[in-house]
Amino acid sequence: MLPTASEIINQSFSLYRRHWRTLAPFQLGLWLPLLIQFGLGILAIILDAAVPGMSLVNTIVTLAMVAAVAIFIIWNTLALVHTLGALTTGAPAPPG
Repeated sequence: MLPTASEIINQSFSLYRRHWRTLAPFQLGLWLPLLIQFGLGILAIILDAAVPGMSLVNTIVTLAMVAAVAIFIIWNTLALVHTLGALTTGAPAPPG
């Protein structure tokens, strides 16, 4: 029989509570780049309003940041999945 949604949530929460020190850097790695990108986007809007000739530069820099953040978040998510797989099977968490 398949587990219910509440059982899956309870198991996930207990896994996170037991290994929060291992999993916290991954959570930070998912949120911090998004906050930095948000701040740079606001800065780009302000600079575009102040110096109208810089819109192309702002667009290029913003696109480069979006690409870099996307690559970092994909890498971080893959590392999180790998670590969660190791923790659920009882294997030691990979370093880093």
